[in-house]
Amino acid sequence: MVALVCLIRHVWAFNISIGVIPWNIPTTSDIRAYASKLAMSLKLMSPFILSPSASFRQITINGVDCGLWTVDSQTLILATNTNYANEIVTLSSLGLPTGPAIAQVLDTGSSLTPSQNEFTFTSVGSGGFIVG
Repeated sequence: MVALVCLIRHVWAFNISIGVIPWNIPTTSDIRAYASKLAMSLKLMSPFILSPSASFRQITINGVDCGLWTVDSQTLILATNTNYANEIVTLSSLGLPTGPAIAQVLDTGSSLTPSQNEFTFTSVGSGGFIVG
């Protein structure tokens, strides 16, 4: 029993240091997996979200809710498809130029198309991308 309590304390300490904790513990493995994906991506997203010099705008395209944080020449896109069908969002529909490097930093039902000019979202999928 003492070993289990120690393990739980270590898991909580790790999750708190990363910044994401499931509300109900124990929880299902899929919720833990998504919380872990989010926690691991925070290191790349935090410089945008927490920057006092970031400009922010929100846009909804075909039911995909997009938040854009721009710092200098890079933009973080966090988007969630609110539809129960696949959707595509283009860079041009977000007002962003085509051509800059794009990195996917969070994938919970999204991908960058091979042309790298648009993002695909599964039914209620989410994703995070850095452009520039």
